[in-house]
Amino acid sequence: MNLQNLNLKNNPSHSVNASKKLAALWGLGFRPMFLAGSLGAFGLMLLWVLFLLKGPHPVLSSAPALWHAHEMVFGFGGAIIAGFLLTASANWANQKGVSGPRLMLLAGLWSAARILPLTGLNPLLGLAAELGFWLWLGWLLRPTLQGRNRIFWLLLSLILVADTLASLELAGIMLGSASLPGMIGIQLAISLVISMIVLIAGRVLPFFAEKALPGVQILRKPRLDQLALGVTLAFALAQLLLPHSGWTAALAFLAGSIHLFRWQIWQPWQSRKIPILWILYLGYAWIILGFFLQGLAALEWVSRSTATHAWTAGAMGTFIYGMVSRVSLGHTGRPIQASGPILAGYLLLTLAVVLRLLPAVLPDLSAFLLATAGILWLLAFGLLLGVFLPIWTTPRIDGKPG
Repeated sequence: MNLQNLNLKNNPSHSVNASKKLAALWGLGFRPMFLAGSLGAFGLMLLWVLFLLKGPHPVLSSAPALWHAHEMVFGFGGAIIAGFLLTASANWANQKGVSGPRLMLLAGLWSAARILPLTGLNPLLGLAAELGFWLWLGWLLRPTLQGRNRIFWLLLSLILVADTLASLELAGIMLGSASLPGMIGIQLAISLVISMIVLIAGRVLPFFAEKALPGVQILRKPRLDQLALGVTLAFALAQLLLPHSGWTAALAFLAGSIHLFRWQIWQPWQSRKIPILWILYLGYAWIILGFFLQGLAALEWVSRSTATHAWTAGAMGTFIYGMVSRVSLGHTGRPIQASGPILAGYLLLTLAVVLRLLPAVLPDLSAFLLATAGILWLLAFGLLLGVFLPIWTTPRIDGKPG
């Protein structure tokens, strides 16, 4: 008798466990897409660090910075947006979430869009996968983004436009002076992702705080929420049309002040003893600082890169890290508490962001600071993957679907 067959018969648990893990992974949107986004945060950053040390990939030699920006915003950020919206919108609409082959296709399109640009194959293939990802995501969200949630359609549609601009230039199909079309797409997308965080934070932070802090009530101000989102979108437009204007700077300072007022209403000091809560408050604080830095950048007092990374590494990275950890625990029936490794990840990521911004005041140490920030980012997301990979690939511990 074949020894391999005998081994399988004597150990059926191996094949059963593998099938259970596959079924669990494709059971709800956050599982494969949070895994994809976390792999992207690690792998794409690792590639970027290698490019900085050894020179860019031959296929990307003409636009390495555009590739890095595109992949961190649309690759890393896009996967997390997809995972969150697929999961949360199903809850909002009281419907069963997307699962199975439809999720596999979404993850496949995302993966193809990351890999194909590095192969040297026809760039139209990567472009098709990239845009196909957003279009298929929109189709999957069609039944659940209704009512007040239709605002996400506007944001997703504009992200698709921004990704099209950046992807066309990355593929060498549309070229502009100093990467103008591509960087317009990147800048627009960053503002739109920040707008999405602003919208989501207004819904989840007060709820999470009240759930974690017995006796604490967070004041809701719907008109302030609308104003915060409106001024964020207004700045996105002003930044594109008048990037170095006093009016744009004034709008950035106004937006930062409005977001600061909103943030303090949520009582951030109450979260100081609950890491899985304060990490979300910290993510929002990076939005506030980012607006003030954007105002200074519009006046050309600080570099645009510094302001941009306060939003990308700071706000996006931190808020995403916090949301991935909280959503993954909550939607698998586990206690919503940050373990030691995840707390270490929070601290490593925060230090990485601080170091990434320090070249603005310590330019002579830029190379060291950037390299160290990249390594700390890799360590933080390595911890995230190590902790949550087993969680994403096992069924809920309470036996419920999802």
